[in-house]
Amino acid sequence: MKPFAKITLATVLGISTGALIGLGMSNAHPDKPLWVSVFAYAAACGPILAAGVYYLLLNRRVMNEAQEAARHNVEAHWAEQAGLPAWTATIVILIAISLFGQAIGVSWLEHLGTAHVAVVGLGSYAVSYFLIKRRES
Repeated sequence: MKPFAKITLATVLGISTGALIGLGMSNAHPDKPLWVSVFAYAAACGPILAAGVYYLLLNRRVMNEAQEAARHNVEAHWAEQAGLPAWTATIVILIAISLFGQAIGVSWLEHLGTAHVAVVGLGSYAVSYFLIKRRES
């Protein structure tokens, strides 16, 4: 398949999947017009989904070459090793934050949002990465 055809296919799949997500999410807000939700999700999610389809499914040769090159890179090895402890720490910390918020009655700690997940996830990954880097260097 030619590169232009791959990019076109990835774009069509990404935007249509984003539109389908918008269609599904429009059920959550039936008072809003359907086309707004479909258009917003297609515009917001479509490019990201298209890039994912292209790089992960349609252009595997490039991804395989990048993974092969990273095998001999010590920093890529550290980053890979940091993933599991960071994921585990993120889940445990988020559960603890939620329970703590419920116990003391702080509403913004009871319901975890994207900001909580991003801060805790990136923080635990950074700590895990630097601990592994320090241990192995």
